[in-house]
Amino acid sequence: MASKRRAPIPTSAIESSRTTPKFPLELHPLDKLVLLVQSSDDFVRQSLFRKLFSCGRALPLIIPVPSYAREQTGASHELLLWACSDIFIAHHRDGRVKLSDWSGPLVSVLELGGDDGDSDPKEMLLRHTWFDDHPVFSEDTESEAVKLVSDGCVEMGFHVGENIEKGQRSSGVDALVMNLSGCPTVHGAQFRFLLQHSSALLFFVSSAANEEVVKRVLQGMQQVSRGKHVAVFWILNKGVNEKLFGECESLGHTVMAKTRSNVLQRKLRDIMTSVVTDPLLCRKASDLWNHYPVGIKCDEDLPACQEAKTKVQAFLAIWKNQIRRSASALPLLRLWLEFSRAFRLSLAKRTGVSRLFGEEQDAFDEDEKKSEMREKQVVEIKSNRDCAAKLLADLFTSLYVHSSAALCFGYIWLAQFSLSIKRDRASSLPRGSLFVLFLRELAQYYEACMASGDVSLAQKVSVLPEIFAHLLMSGFPIELIDGDGENIPMTWIKAVMNELKRDGRVRLVHVLSVLGTQSSGKSTLLNAMFGSNFLAHSGKATRGVFIQLLPMESDRRILNRTMSSASQSIDGRAPAGRQAPVGLTASQGSPWPCQSPVHQTAVRSPDCWGTQTIG
Repeated sequence: MASKRRAPIPTSAIESSRTTPKFPLELHPLDKLVLLVQSSDDFVRQSLFRKLFSCGRALPLIIPVPSYAREQTGASHELLLWACSDIFIAHHRDGRVKLSDWSGPLVSVLELGGDDGDSDPKEMLLRHTWFDDHPVFSEDTESEAVKLVSDGCVEMGFHVGENIEKGQRSSGVDALVMNLSGCPTVHGAQFRFLLQHSSALLFFVSSAANEEVVKRVLQGMQQVSRGKHVAVFWILNKGVNEKLFGECESLGHTVMAKTRSNVLQRKLRDIMTSVVTDPLLCRKASDLWNHYPVGIKCDEDLPACQEAKTKVQAFLAIWKNQIRRSASALPLLRLWLEFSRAFRLSLAKRTGVSRLFGEEQDAFDEDEKKSEMREKQVVEIKSNRDCAAKLLADLFTSLYVHSSAALCFGYIWLAQFSLSIKRDRASSLPRGSLFVLFLRELAQYYEACMASGDVSLAQKVSVLPEIFAHLLMSGFPIELIDGDGENIPMTWIKAVMNELKRDGRVRLVHVLSVLGTQSSGKSTLLNAMFGSNFLAHSGKATRGVFIQLLPMESDRRILNRTMSSASQSIDGRAPAGRQAPVGLTASQGSPWPCQSPVHQTAVRSPDCWGTQTIG
């Protein structure tokens, strides 16, 4: 039985003094989501989108700009591409790929004439047919709910289809589904955006649609979709004059009348099957980043974001050219790993377990060998003008000088671009995240400069601990223990922690550590418990222990931070908040007890939490 709904109230009507809605109002679920996104900064939006995607919910790709900000921005709606930039899609043809690298059918679902109350809303029909009864799009579950701010919003859902070749359910996404909230003739910019990128258009037409509306839609399609192969489907409600759609049939569109619910659901499934099996309807998601109409601003166009992106791309371009001429991509890290391996072999011989390594080692003077290693690192720094560590230090310093936002954008851009670099160019490096290896190189650069005795070198790196303490306070993780070298870069970690202490906002922390083998669910557990953003995908982790500060509510005013560590938290950002952060920890690889002298025990709680002081 069709559900009765009140027609959505347009935003213009709400803002008009002539139209006053009756209060109290039951907000539409999409309103609540839009208000949440509007009130969040760019980094919280990215975290929120990852959470929505992991729950199988649609992402609000285009949202209205609040009325008070429209004059300043010059746009009525905002395209949230930066928020989507860290979304990874599993596809049965291509494996796990970034959304910006994905290709496949893009289906847009639109509604002409509004909801006449005689049929189920289109979101409910899509849930029953394309999404296995999973509520992907925001549905109106309350008969009295109205839309106040979300009219014109475009939601992007992910259709998981069937593997046609094997006849089995695939674990991938066969199509992106765009759902426009509102009439396309009212929201022209959004309609042009969908026409420009869609490979299939599905129109639900109610009895309220007149001839003028249909003509305007057809004119827009002819202007924007000219020369493109686009499949168009019209589903007509009861009471719609079918003569209005004679021109549609002559254009090759498919026109069908809405019939019984089970018949309509079967037709919708057939429509999706025909779309995903047609190779001519494949589109590249990267085109979303390149073309969007006037009247819609993109969140990636922020000056700080573009500044960070440009500088990170320039760094990677120089680094790629350098490794073509050099045998070692990260020379300081290579020397550190050689020293660490020699130290472990000596330690194994002294403890009587050298047989595990299959070779013998002469007496090892740790201080002498470490001094030799530092001298080689300093020689490498002074002799190579384009040393990767120098370039990294200059990159982070310039971003930090520009603005705090640019620094945070740069951290995430470097993490994202590092994923796309082919590993064969850096085959001498340890397996794992290249981004983490960059940060290890930077830590070795700091330690080598501080140990050199050269005042000029020490001055060049003196700002780095302040930068990474700022990143840690902003919710980004840093590495505490190098799992490949099985060592703590003590000089570097102490410097960062001293900056935290000097900051004054952190006095005591809760420390929660999670130990386990790879893919045992450590990061997933922390993400679920605290909303952190540890990278939790098999094969993407780097051996080691990472620390991250998270917001925390506590009755004790003296306790204002919790520290967590996880090996897979290499490109996430903790959710922002005014409450005191919490720290989490999780290790990757073989779990063994370790205690860092950087932290000094203050109080032992009766439960599993440990309270620590910074300093």
